[in-house]
Amino acid sequence: MKTMCLDNFFNNDELFWLYSQLLNTCGWKLNAIPESNIQDLNKLYGNIGNLNIDHASNWFSYFQGLVFRINKQLINTKIHSNIKRIYINATNPMSKHWLHQDSTNTNTISILTLFTPQWQDSWQGSFFVDGEEYKMKPGRIIIFNSSEFHTGSNPSQDCPYTRLTCNIIVTK
Repeated sequence: MKTMCLDNFFNNDELFWLYSQLLNTCGWKLNAIPESNIQDLNKLYGNIGNLNIDHASNWFSYFQGLVFRINKQLINTKIHSNIKRIYINATNPMSKHWLHQDSTNTNTISILTLFTPQWQDSWQGSFFVDGEEYKMKPGRIIIFNSSEFHTGSNPSQDCPYTRLTCNIIVTK
């Protein structure tokens, strides 16, 4: 599958609401890594925070509906709607990023949503899939095969926001 971008998926009101509500949700792991089985100490403090949205979470229904909304906007391609996992990641200029895959299964799709409601290009914080750069834009959704190598870059020191992203993994 070729990487796809949906821009301006969320309106400003929804973005500001999501940003504030997600940051105020209980259950954040501070100085977190998404996968607890990583043994490399250099990857111990990947993000300033990670929030796992499990199937019992009040947020799960919102994100399931989001997957259906995304499919409604896609023209020539549809993605699976079975959510395997959802992580919300909060990063800042000091965060560490590394090149990784979300899955080695080529039938698994990653959906990255960019929830920070305001952004300037000078604040950097791009996302890279298989070497291709996708600039940080509020409300952007990037859909790619989970087996593709990807990483994010840090926001700049003068960025006044926490860079808030959501990674949704869907399977058959």
